[in-house]
Amino acid sequence: MNPLFSVVIPLYNKESVIERTIHSVLSQTVEDYEIIVVNDGSTDNSQMIVEKIENLKIKLIVQENQGASAARNRGIESSIGQYIAFLDGDDVWKPNHLFVMRNLINKFPYCGMYATAHNVKLETNKEKFIDFGFEENYEGVVKRYFKHSTHFKKPSNI
Repeated sequence: MNPLFSVVIPLYNKESVIERTIHSVLSQTVEDYEIIVVNDGSTDNSQMIVEKIENLKIKLIVQENQGASAARNRGIESSIGQYIAFLDGDDVWKPNHLFVMRNLINKFPYCGMYATAHNVKLETNKEKFIDFGFEENYEGVVKRYFKHSTHFKKPSNI
């Protein structure tokens, strides 16, 4: 049976953080996923670090550098999950991220895209909650997604 989620991670020169990123996926409270890492022509040791992580959920694809969008598209082409979940090579998820996404899918099965608010780590190592203009625990359909996605203004100290 195919997994519910295909987690697509474009990778370019993230050797200092890619292991942490992948382990944030492997630490999810749900296990219904695959991880597709697309090494987009990294010139550092990123690929070697991914290869050292022994887990059957991880599929590594290697391509010449074409940019993050091309890497994401390549990951989508190789996916077998019902839903695509994007994660950048230098970001991490909290352990319940896919659990929350699965619950949103179950509550709003007719939607075509699902998203959550997130935290941004500041240079001071403090985190700032980014809510896109909604209350912290809002769950519902966003009629004008692109309007709300531009609500976020990156703090000057990031």
